[in-house]
Amino acid sequence: MSFNCSGILLRHSGMRIESQQKRRNVIALLARHVRTALREKNIPFTKVRTMNERIFVETLEATAAARAASRVFGVVSASPVAATPADIHQILEAGLIMARNTFRKTLAFTVSVRQVDINSHSSLDIREKLSEHILEGLPELRLRADSMTPDRTISVEVIYDWAYLFTETIKGVAGMPTGFQGKVVCTISSGLDSPVAAYKVMKRGCVPVFVHFDNTPFSDESNKELAIKQAKHRAEYI
Repeated sequence: MSFNCSGILLRHSGMRIESQQKRRNVIALLARHVRTALREKNIPFTKVRTMNERIFVETLEATAAARAASRVFGVVSASPVAATPADIHQILEAGLIMARNTFRKTLAFTVSVRQVDINSHSSLDIREKLSEHILEGLPELRLRADSMTPDRTISVEVIYDWAYLFTETIKGVAGMPTGFQGKVVCTISSGLDSPVAAYKVMKRGCVPVFVHFDNTPFSDESNKELAIKQAKHRAEYI
């Protein structure tokens, strides 16, 4: 068995919504935007699985996909993950392979475990077993377990029947997915104030309608070009 990230795990802002129906709508909207972002970046993927707590995207280009998804409003963070059935033996094997391929000699590490549905093994049990399995399986690296000042953390998220293991988390832009709110007219100019204002309303889920007032020939022609560039840059987040 070789180490290979099989997808990305996305943490989203939908969990803040109390209404179950609205939460499902937000998650579905966000998943659609993630698909669009990946297609625009020509990043291949085979499946997008939505869950109440997370969104999992199956792709072999996990790092590139995580970076692209992190720029979608509504994504709090993204992690390239190795997905495995939530069986303790498969979790231990996947964690060992991940450590073998990413840890250096004399590294201090810790294991973090989060479970949505507690199975036959508690989070503490998984953490202790995986730490012990890594130490025993890689004696040549002279690793040490250190939960206070680790150099690297292997995180495990067990969500119902699947476990997702990762060592990297990319911070997202957060906010709410575009289209969660209605349309808003945003004036756009060559300055900094209007693009920042547009970004803030977009982060609340609004769909921007950009308007630029062209003062040619009383202003520099480059102002219009810069305003268009600003609008296109903002549109990358839609």
